[in-house]
Amino acid sequence: MEDLFFDELKKDIEDAELVLIGLGEEFDPTEKCSVEEFGSFAPVINSEIDAEKADRMTKGLEKLQALIGGKNHFYISTSVNPRINKVFVNDEKFVATCTGAIAFQCPAACLEGYAFGDEEEVKKIVSIRDTKDFQQFGKCPKCGEYRVFNNIYAPKYDEQGYLPMWQKYTKWLEGTVNKKLVIIELGVGFKFPSIIRFPFEKVASYNKKARFYRINGIFSSLTDTISEKGHHVSKNAIEWLELL
Repeated sequence: MEDLFFDELKKDIEDAELVLIGLGEEFDPTEKCSVEEFGSFAPVINSEIDAEKADRMTKGLEKLQALIGGKNHFYISTSVNPRINKVFVNDEKFVATCTGAIAFQCPAACLEGYAFGDEEEVKKIVSIRDTKDFQQFGKCPKCGEYRVFNNIYAPKYDEQGYLPMWQKYTKWLEGTVNKKLVIIELGVGFKFPSIIRFPFEKVASYNKKARFYRINGIFSSLTDTISEKGHHVSKNAIEWLELL
């Protein structure tokens, strides 16, 4: 039976001063509506259609939150699943780099076009699957273009929604030097490796007190520079969390 390293992880977290957690594309919703057809609205539609996966993901992440407890931590996500943002809505140390929670933007990324939405607008987004009506979310007051959903698949991604928290994250990361740091990388592949996967490896390789856990259904191997500092599990991140 494959070792899932739960006992080791719990002990390392207990001993740690800081915990860094990365969430990747294994948390993305199953693609039933394509980005090619539905643009930046696609991940939202898919996350609502695939309610079972969303519920499993939510319960798994709540288990992880309970395990981290009151430890000084930071979560960073590259998933395009907006439901992740809901799980961490009250966490002041969470940054989602590739999607807003419920937010809209000008397709040309005019600053004036950014606007927050609500659950009623999520219902409208889901209706696009049948109506193909993409013009329900207002126009940019500057250029007059119809708003799209704010995520990495927008024609020109407006990053103003996450940049303040990203700056807070980079400042927090500076404080991990020579500290007992546990790094947990969940479901991160090579879709956006420069945001989590490669930087996490670099942090672990330079920090002599770091412990590293990589959980991934396909890309779980560790590089030589960090292989002695941690463990890897060849299992889908959501499935692993369900067993936590």
